[in-house]
Amino acid sequence: IVPPKLEIKRVSTTAGVEQWAKVLSKNAVPADEHLKTFYVDAKDVAIAPASPERLYIATIEAEPVAVLEAFSAQGIIGFYALASTPAVRGKGYTAAMIINALREAKKAGLRLASLQCPEAFRALYERVGFKPVGRIAKFS
Repeated sequence: IVPPKLEIKRVSTTAGVEQWAKVLSKNAVPADEHLKTFYVDAKDVAIAPASPERLYIATIEAEPVAVLEAFSAQGIIGFYALASTPAVRGKGYTAAMIINALREAKKAGLRLASLQCPEAFRALYERVGFKPVGRIAKFS
């Protein structure tokens, strides 16, 4: 179920990538301007018609509130970046974005989805149907 007034679009323009990157970098914890630079520098690849990268942006009355990055390959969609503004956290906006991306992936013939997430976000992904299949250890 899409929350009221939420519009979700796949980013397809250079300006859209710049807006997407701004939302991600500003709402990363901690905020990270390097993220913005990376995505803006790679914008032509991100929006190329044959690109496996999929960038989604959610807006409310044209104001960006959340972003999602996914890649598709070998029949799988993988989710890599997800961020939302503090004002909409916990209200179902990012879940709606994930569900939207999953529906598009299914229409495109993709049959599996994967992601990694911190334990703190596990409940969000389980609510939209993901199940844990393993643990990844971080070594320093």
